[in-house]
Amino acid sequence: LAEYYENQGKTKRNFRSLPMTIYHYERCHDQAKTYEYKIAYLNEYYTLVNENFPVLHWEMEQGEEELDSGAGAGQMLELADEVIRFTEDSPKVQEMKMKMYFLKGRYKIAQGEYDSGLSAIHQSMALAEKLQNKSVLLNGYKQMSFYGIQVENLELVKEYLEKGFALLNEGETEDKGVFTRLQGWYYLYEKEYKKAEEKFLEAIEIFKSPGDVGGCFRMSSAACYGYLGDLYRVQGKLDEAAHYYETALKTGTDKVMANGLGQFYSGLGQVRMLQERFREGEELLQRALDCFKHYGYYWGRERAEAYMALLLLKEGRKEEARKYWEESRRISNKIKNPSTELLLQQLAKELN
Repeated sequence: LAEYYENQGKTKRNFRSLPMTIYHYERCHDQAKTYEYKIAYLNEYYTLVNENFPVLHWEMEQGEEELDSGAGAGQMLELADEVIRFTEDSPKVQEMKMKMYFLKGRYKIAQGEYDSGLSAIHQSMALAEKLQNKSVLLNGYKQMSFYGIQVENLELVKEYLEKGFALLNEGETEDKGVFTRLQGWYYLYEKEYKKAEEKFLEAIEIFKSPGDVGGCFRMSSAACYGYLGDLYRVQGKLDEAAHYYETALKTGTDKVMANGLGQFYSGLGQVRMLQERFREGEELLQRALDCFKHYGYYWGRERAEAYMALLLLKEGRKEEARKYWEESRRISNKIKNPSTELLLQQLAKELN
């Protein structure tokens, strides 16, 4: 039965087959296969939960993003620590450790627990270099770039983008597209808007490649449209910004909800607020918050909470605004995003 479900998963990479494969290998007392598929299962699930714009390699149907009973963050961290404690030094065990350090690090960074998260990612990258596992090493570089974006550390982002591009080969669509998109973010924050736009459009073309089996790059393309929305919003070109956010939402809406949808709703909500379309802006910001809360995702939520407070203040709803400010303040203490921090300080003056 275990082999049947394993082969079924190889024929059609359906997320639903993974728990059954794990269950039957556990009953066969095949520890190596049990760990292999537990790691694959948790990696795919936490790609969805801990990333804004996930590239999923197993097909998920609507409702399957709800994790199998008992396989929450506690179980993932427990499994990670269990694997990391293995004393055996075989290449197979080192490979499992490398993957679990990555899983643990990505989760901790998403939660704003940066010290332990960065430590785990560095340990994963060190093992990836030792094992010459380019795929995991590139994932480590991406995580370091995502962290740099989270705290707006442009030099760190630049450092890991350079490392990533140096490691890429021709035909590596997924990684080339992601690093090109991140390069666009770097130029956006450097206020080099023309270069940023070129990179976002280039990344969209990369993600349109024939390698996009089953639309797994859908959210990656949506991310580029979302960043184009940001690019036009910060330049005050609000109609263009709204167009790109709407395109991002249309492109990124799929069978399962991704955190990135919250970023797009938040961006569009900010645009509507700037256009003084407050009712629409409030509805969009609330939808953003609902997206972020779905998986308990922090990054971006603190900004949406802050902009909701700003919108309510503009409408004279001071006490309601204070509640959103307080929630944003709580999350921001963990996430430490400089732009949100500045907005919260400005709001505090108006609330006092």
